[in-house]
Amino acid sequence: MKAYIEIPLPFVLPIEEGNKIVSNYNDKSFKIDFEHNILYVTENKVDFEEINHTQLNITYVYDGEGVPSETNDLLRGIIYNCLGYVNDFLSSLRFTHGLNYIKNISIYELPDQLPVEVDGQTYLYITSPMKLIEEREILNSNDLAKVQSNRATWEKYPEIGLVDRFHSNAKHSLASENFISAIIDLQTSFEIFIRNTIRLAITLDGNKQKKSKLEIEKEIENKKNIYFRNLIEHHLSKKLDEDLDFNKHIVVKEWYEKLYKLRNNIVHSGKYHVNNHEAQEAYDSYVKLRNYISNRLVEKNYLSKEGYVNLKIFEEIYSNPLKDEEIREKLMKYNLLPRGVDFSTTE
Repeated sequence: MKAYIEIPLPFVLPIEEGNKIVSNYNDKSFKIDFEHNILYVTENKVDFEEINHTQLNITYVYDGEGVPSETNDLLRGIIYNCLGYVNDFLSSLRFTHGLNYIKNISIYELPDQLPVEVDGQTYLYITSPMKLIEEREILNSNDLAKVQSNRATWEKYPEIGLVDRFHSNAKHSLASENFISAIIDLQTSFEIFIRNTIRLAITLDGNKQKKSKLEIEKEIENKKNIYFRNLIEHHLSKKLDEDLDFNKHIVVKEWYEKLYKLRNNIVHSGKYHVNNHEAQEAYDSYVKLRNYISNRLVEKNYLSKEGYVNLKIFEEIYSNPLKDEEIREKLMKYNLLPRGVDFSTTE
C-alpha cells in the first residue's frame, strides 16, 4: 500500500526547499518533501497579510499484513502513522537545533477535510468530525461563573486542581489522538488523587481521635515518600477495610493492567506507540477505579453522601480571605467588577 498526504504546518520550518527526509522500518517507509508557501489573510478583502508556512508532502508505504478493509479505518491508520512520524521529526528538529517555537501537531490542527491518496485513488478524510457535527450550547453568564468558580477552587486547593487538570488534559489528548500524553496524564492524575485520599483519611481519622495538628501533619509527611503501590495495597486498603491487591482486586487489577503497566512501559521501557484501543481501555480503567474508591470513601464516611469533600482540609496558606475587600476594590477601580455584584475569593 502506498499513500500520499499533504500536511500544512501552522509555522515555517527553517529548512531549504527541495530537501527531503526518508526513513525505513521493517514494514513501512516514510518520505517527507518540504514545501514553503505563503498564505494571504485579510479582514476587509483589501489589505492582505502574508503568512509564511511549511507544507509537508508525505509519502507513506506499508508492505506489512493487516491492512484494514474498511476505508475509514484504512485512512485513519494512515493519518495516525504519518502524524506520529511527523511529530517524531518535529521533536528531534526542535531538540537538535533549539527551535523552541516548533510544536508538535495534533489532528485538530489539520484541515477539517484532508485528501488522502491511496494506491492512486484519492479519498477525502474528515479529520475531526466532531468539530463539524457537534452542536455546542452557547455559554451564558452563569456558565462562565462556574468556570471561574472552578478556577478559583484550583488556585486555593492546588492538590484538587492538579487531579482535575491532568484528567482534563488526558481527555483532550485522547480526543486529539495524542495517546502517549493521555496515558501519562491519566496516571499522574490518579496518583495525585490517591495521595489526596490518603491525606484526607489521615486528617479525618486524626480529628476523630483528637490528635494534635502536629501529629496529623507528621503522619501525612511520613506517607509522602511511600512507594505508590505500597500506598494503595497497604495504607489505603487499611483505611477502606478492603484488600486492594493489584493482582487480586477486580477493579484494581483492570487499572493495573490497562493503565499503570502501560504508563510504566512508556516511562521506564521506552514504549512509544499506543493505539486508540489501548488508550480507551486505559481511560475506562481510570474512571472505574476512581469511581470505585470514591464510593468506598462515601461508605466509610470520608466523603459526604453526595461525594463532596471538605476542602478546608486542603486549604493552603496563601488562601487569605482577609484580602477579599482589597481585591474587590481593585477590581472595581479598573472597572473589572460592577458595583453591587457579590464577590468572594473564599467560596
